[in-house]
Amino acid sequence: MIEETLKQILNEIKEMRTDINELKQRQKRLEEGQERLQKNLIDSLGV
Repeated sequence: MIEETLKQILNEIKEMRTDINELKQRQKRLEEGQERLQKNLIDSLGV
């Protein structure tokens, strides 16, 4: 049935949006961690 197919597609799109939002949050945490590592490295080198 077309209606069921459309509902399934919509649910899959919603799941993809959730996945994308999670990836964005993880990327932000990775970038923040990288900044801290760079700062710690520079601090430890005394530059």
